[in-house]
Amino acid sequence: GGEVHVMRSLSGGQKSVVALAIIFAIQRCDPAPFYLFDEVDANLDPMYRGAVAKMISKQKQGDGESTVQFITTSFQQELVQAADKHWLVTHSGMSRMVEGTLEDQLDIVRKNQQTAEQQQALQ
Repeated sequence: GGEVHVMRSLSGGQKSVVALAIIFAIQRCDPAPFYLFDEVDANLDPMYRGAVAKMISKQKQGDGESTVQFITTSFQQELVQAADKHWLVTHSGMSRMVEGTLEDQLDIVRKNQQTAEQQQALQ
């Protein structure tokens, strides 16, 4: 018994946590072979981003008989650090995917955070 809230009254981060909890619960009962998450951590506080990263790491192990793949896009350090593989998208006339490293991805995260901070300073 917790409090009942109307979804409209929840913050973006709270809505994300609810949606992810539902997805993870369904996955435990009826797992799919893979999940595609596009910046699901964008509205989350660092504590919740870390919890989501841990949950993905735990859930990808599967039930011992089968594994599950999580394909995620993120500009946040917590999910990037939890990834097994890193792919980078380059834009030079057209988009191309190339394999990268954790350090490559963390550089992108840092640059993205610096850009966001500079934009906030201008406002």
